[in-house]
Amino acid sequence: MTITLPESLARRVEEQAASLGITPAAFVTEVLEQQVEFANLGGPESITPRSREELERMLLEGMQGEVRTIDSTFWQEIRERASQKLQALREKS
Repeated sequence: MTITLPESLARRVEEQAASLGITPAAFVTEVLEQQVEFANLGGPESITPRSREELERMLLEGMQGEVRTIDSTFWQEIRERASQKLQALREKS
């Protein structure tokens, strides 16, 4: 596949690739793979932003909500929910 980038974007890609010590093609491949992986995370439509503007709107809405203390109890609840979801996924397989 051949992709033609606007000159200004091509320069930025080349600069980023050089700073990482990889080729521009490898850089573009990595970025695309990350995007595809992110898109395949399967988040609910209601919390999966489709653009930067939508993400900013969602973040601002979230800041209007309830304040929560982030402590060891919070992280334990997160781990438990993640463990439950992982177990449910394994059971489906």
